[in-house]
Amino acid sequence: MEKILMPSVFSILLTGERILLGFNKFAFHWFFPELVALEHGFFGENGLRCELVELRGGGVEKSDLYVDALRTGKTDFYHCGEWVGVVRVLKNTAGKIVAQSKPAPGTLNSSFTIFVRQDSGISSPRDLAGKSIAVEAGTGSFYAARMDLEPYVKSEEIRLISVSEPHARLKALMDGRVSAASLLGPWTKIAVKLGLKPVLTTKRDNPTLLIVSDRLGDETVVRLIKSINKAVEKINSDPSAYSDLYMDYLRQVVDEGGLDSRWLDSLDKDSLVDRWSTWEPYSYSRLYQVSRWMLERGLVSTVPDNNVVRSLRI
Repeated sequence: MEKILMPSVFSILLTGERILLGFNKFAFHWFFPELVALEHGFFGENGLRCELVELRGGGVEKSDLYVDALRTGKTDFYHCGEWVGVVRVLKNTAGKIVAQSKPAPGTLNSSFTIFVRQDSGISSPRDLAGKSIAVEAGTGSFYAARMDLEPYVKSEEIRLISVSEPHARLKALMDGRVSAASLLGPWTKIAVKLGLKPVLTTKRDNPTLLIVSDRLGDETVVRLIKSINKAVEKINSDPSAYSDLYMDYLRQVVDEGGLDSRWLDSLDKDSLVDRWSTWEPYSYSRLYQVSRWMLERGLVSTVPDNNVVRSLRI
């Protein structure tokens, strides 16, 4: 059964339109602006009562977690990579794309990095041919790794292994169960501290998408985005001011994910929190372009109709 989480800082905000945020603590970095918005009451300022719903405890069970949560009313919105968004809307998952957060220098979605161990004998992306690379199937790390490796490795020699969450991918690499791992956010910083070697880092131009439930009206969605964007602006103005909150969630992942707590020692807290771009409208023409790339590679069988994108004034 899902568990409703009501952080004490904003528990007094008991009025306003109720919206649910299905929350996976192991991917907290993707929801950090929402967590900041909750801590500082930004949803309440816009007439919303946002409640965190813990979708599960323990490790990841499937990549369609948020899709299932949206279908069953356990969340009203979630983020996903652009490629994943194409797949999700093609499945008619009870939600539509309403906004995008573009990658920019220092943002969480600006790059993925593939790491290897120092003793791996791998020194360039070409050396990854036929090697096991940990990604999460059906998510942005899968599609990003595929695109990033194409210039260096033949498609039939790209060997992507599904390992659910980034902390689990890092652990699999440290334990020698995979040859490489695709990481981002705090896990890249920890990987560097542990002496792992980056062999491929690329800049992204694919935005993160915001998908919302069909039950939310346009005016409610605009207020939702306004609340999150205020948190984004606060974070971007001084990321280090939110490092303690960030570390609290990171420690939970380390403790419950079976990692060595010493991995967090000596981390530079002032550079730990990633920036975000504010959410802005997303166009169907962009979705069509990305869908064509996926169609040409057999990743989807058709292109979504234009009704999967809701046009809003944000």
